[in-house]
Amino acid sequence: MYRRVGSRWGEALALGHLSVLTSSQGDTDAAEQLLAASVLAFRETGDAFELAIGLARLGDVALQHEHVERAHAYYEESVAQYHRAGLPHGDPILLHNQACVLRQQGEIGRATRLFQEALTLYRERGDLAGLAHCLCGLADLALGARQATLAARLLGAADGLPRRLLRGWVWPGERSLFEPLVARTRSALGESTFEAAFGEGQSMAPEHVAADATILAEDVRTPTRLRPRRQLA
Repeated sequence: MYRRVGSRWGEALALGHLSVLTSSQGDTDAAEQLLAASVLAFRETGDAFELAIGLARLGDVALQHEHVERAHAYYEESVAQYHRAGLPHGDPILLHNQACVLRQQGEIGRATRLFQEALTLYRERGDLAGLAHCLCGLADLALGARQATLAARLLGAADGLPRRLLRGWVWPGERSLFEPLVARTRSALGESTFEAAFGEGQSMAPEHVAADATILAEDVRTPTRLRPRRQLA
């Protein structure tokens, strides 16, 4: 229909929605092709905001396939398009996933700052899942930098959110991200030290314990794999 009336913008939007639908049906290759076509069409229309969203989604796909350099390029261009659209902070999911890429590239300082920036935006929006993902990302950085006590406090802060990642009911993707980090941190510290630091984090505001993670910008360790948050649409 959009093609029939000559609306390239409408065609781009429809291709993006078809990509989401196709992905939900399990055909990831076709979904990626539709998404790439949507991005190309939005590029032609000059709609910086929709282009930024599409580029970020392409970055997510690349990161899921462990194409780190390609993901980095998509995310960087997405940020530039958000700036063009008058949104200098972009989308917090984009910032979080950029941090995941930078972590894998060993750029600890930039990864830390992006996790912190994303956390601030999530807090402003009241997105508890986003807060938890950023705290877990910072905890993973802390553990890699041999700051296990800080990692335990960050994990405690995540668990202290109303959705409660460890002892409450949450969606499986969050538990599969959170629980291995808890186990690794507990192993690094020992039971009593872990419980003390974890409990301290539970009583702290997320932004306060996240601010303590600034120390990670001064340390660089071997990168590990972090999964991106998924765009829902």
